[in-house]
Amino acid sequence: MDYFGIIKKAYHITIKNKFLWIFGVLIAGIGGGIASFDPSLSYDGSSPAMTNAQFEQKIADIWLNYGSIILIGVAIFLFLGVIFFILNIISQGALIGAVDRIDRGEKTDFKTGLRIGAKNFWRVWGMAIIYLLLILASLCLLIIPAAVLTAAGSYVLAIIWAVLLFFVCILFWFMISVIAPYSTIVVVLEKLSVWDSLRESLHLFRKKWPPIIVMYLLLIAIGIGYGLALMLVFLVFGGIALAVGMALWLVSMWASLIFALSLGLLLIVAMVIINGAFKSFGSAVLTLTYNRIK
Repeated sequence: MDYFGIIKKAYHITIKNKFLWIFGVLIAGIGGGIASFDPSLSYDGSSPAMTNAQFEQKIADIWLNYGSIILIGVAIFLFLGVIFFILNIISQGALIGAVDRIDRGEKTDFKTGLRIGAKNFWRVWGMAIIYLLLILASLCLLIIPAAVLTAAGSYVLAIIWAVLLFFVCILFWFMISVIAPYSTIVVVLEKLSVWDSLRESLHLFRKKWPPIIVMYLLLIAIGIGYGLALMLVFLVFGGIALAVGMALWLVSMWASLIFALSLGLLLIVAMVIINGAFKSFGSAVLTLTYNRIK
């Protein structure tokens, strides 16, 4: 297999088809947070501690005054969470399908990829659920017997069981991390059921595990290089930005704050785009690898 040829083609596909980055961003996730809301619950050290009744009354007052705001905030948060979850699942299938079509020389755009992802939504989600259940089952097999042995006073047996099963679980989780991406590729490209796709990916790994492992090792090496390059760029531009910020601070505090906020926002946007592009590249490599193996 021409490993570097696959990597080169995946790179060109990712660079030339920037709409893939959108799917990569939605798969990688967009970092964010929610500002804390503190309705004056704190009090200084000189104030007497509240009794349980006073604390309950304080909570009741807060709920009475801000209950609707809290409920609306929770509803918005859950709604956005569901939307991004759906887009994440759709984007996985969209990225695989779009790269496969480009690899076969077919014209593909964002709408085409989105259509492919939406069509495969339930099967991609089903595959994710299967692997999640397998991980949960392995955790139960590790924790429950060890807890029962500990409750029964068999501490030595509990430790032996926990240690042995821990290494077995590590190996099992490693296998899942290797096979799961190909199961998703199979379920999208071959249009099989979830169980049939799982079996097909297991057969694929059993027959073709050397090139699969080699490609993963190359992706790990590329990931390390990617991380080091980002760190170097951050150090260089971070040093320049720090010098500019200190110079602005001497001139105007507000100017330095505006500069810091603007630079921070620009950095967040840049990291989201770069991570999305890199995620697209990694998915493209695995999709092309599957096509060559198949």
